[in-house]
Amino acid sequence: MTVEPTAREALDEARFDITSAQQALCDGDDLRQAQYARAAIDSAATTLLDPLATHREVVAARFFLSTGLALDGRANTCGADSIHTDDEASGLTPADQLWLQNYLRTRGHQSRPALAVDDGIGL
Repeated sequence: MTVEPTAREALDEARFDITSAQQALCDGDDLRQAQYARAAIDSAATTLLDPLATHREVVAARFFLSTGLALDGRANTCGADSIHTDDEASGLTPADQLWLQNYLRTRGHQSRPALAVDDGIGL
């Protein structure tokens, strides 16, 4: 029996996969970069489709979706230009904006201090 991850578990997986894709980018490993980016896209989509996901989790998932699409490297990715994460984040409550900023800064793992793709929030 397979148990689907909760919205937060899928979001945590997306964050881990984004970090792994960024590490692969720094290492020059295009194959691993694309694999992790696609895994992040899938996990972000899982959060987006979960009816129990909170609004701030949905916004965080869209940040990871946007970053995953950028790291995937496939040209003309459908829908990438319609993701406006800064606008969405500005609609959150101040407490949720703070949570989002902290969540996006915290990585599942990070072995290098600076990563090549900035998925930070401009608030």
